[in-house]
Amino acid sequence: MDMKTEINSSIKKALSLKDEEKYNESSELIKKIILNHPNHSKILPLKVVLSGNYYNLKEYKKSIDYSTEVLSTGKKSELSSLLIYLSYIELNQPKNAFDTLFCYLENHPANLFKDTLEELLDGLLDGFGLKYKDKIIYFANKNNIGKKKDDNGTD
Repeated sequence: MDMKTEINSSIKKALSLKDEEKYNESSELIKKIILNHPNHSKILPLKVVLSGNYYNLKEYKKSIDYSTEVLSTGKKSELSSLLIYLSYIELNQPKNAFDTLFCYLENHPANLFKDTLEELLDGLLDGFGLKYKDKIIYFANKNNIGKKKDDNGTD
């Protein structure tokens, strides 16, 4: 088996393990791939998967570290930003979570973060996130979230 086929086979196996919720095994295989092939074109996406694995294992600091590593390359990764946001929420660090959210949304439109913004708007009604109310509303409006449509489908 040539090197390219071997790497692709290992990546496929790591993703399969993740899909089977075998996050530890998937993570170990991904770390081995990263160690042995640090310049492979799929290393950054694998680091995002690794970050997700750690999030699912409730190892939030490791999830933040790998997502931060991906973002430090200058690549846009909403999933990495979302994993950082969610990890900070789980670590009860709301300021860091909201800083991550707002930093991403300042520069990019919401896609994965649309659900987060919808939940935050609902949370405002329950008294959650009031310290960040103005920014939550600003970014929700900027991303057309929470606006009612009339019968003609317009705002």
